[in-house]
Amino acid sequence: MAPTAPASEPTPSGSVQLLLRNIDSPGAGRCLPRDATLHVNSRLLSTPHPDAWNLASEVAAASAGGPAGPAASLDGLVGDFLGAACAAPEREYSTSPLGPAAAHVAIFLRSGAPGALGHLYLYSQHEPTRAEAERAIRRFLSLDGTNVEEWTAPVLLELCSSIASGGGGARPQAGHDDPLYADLRRALAALLDIKWKQNPGCWLDVSTEWVAEQLTRLLAAHKANAVMERIASAGVPRDDEDGG
Repeated sequence: MAPTAPASEPTPSGSVQLLLRNIDSPGAGRCLPRDATLHVNSRLLSTPHPDAWNLASEVAAASAGGPAGPAASLDGLVGDFLGAACAAPEREYSTSPLGPAAAHVAIFLRSGAPGALGHLYLYSQHEPTRAEAERAIRRFLSLDGTNVEEWTAPVLLELCSSIASGGGGARPQAGHDDPLYADLRRALAALLDIKWKQNPGCWLDVSTEWVAEQLTRLLAAHKANAVMERIASAGVPRDDEDGG
């Protein structure tokens, strides 16, 4: 039985008070006493890019679809998002070295779409779905068929980290042996040239702490894989070689 929880009117700050009743409800499992007052704070962010938020949210939702996988429109959704990001400089002003597209990148990251795409690629048991996820991810590797855009670097980094740290699932070779991961890592390395090192502002809305954390995770995953491969290549000693 669902609890009866009268709610107060939202305040200008977005705070809502909920009065939880019915101690036998699922909420009781969270050690909440009868008539407890819950304070729920919501923060609504205004954005000049509502379409980008909608598309990024659709990508994340489609990537987290049911067992049968998302509809075949996942690749198209990513294409629409990138198309909007590429067109942004034509209609928006930005002081960013990467132009207004950087705001779209930040939205894509905050929506959780890169991680959802990577998870779908790694763990989907449905081959057409996995292939759809790979096509969607590969759109970031070559937007115009020839070059990788600089402003995609934060997304490439998140995708690299997601795939490298996955392991197992439907992609047991996940990591540096995975062809998609290798292509993502190669594209990211090509972007992280001297200009990027000399101009950290290129990461824009993406915090340097996040970049450092992701790079650390990526390097840690590589070291772990290297250690595991070295152990595997050494082999397990036979009983007659073990001195026992």
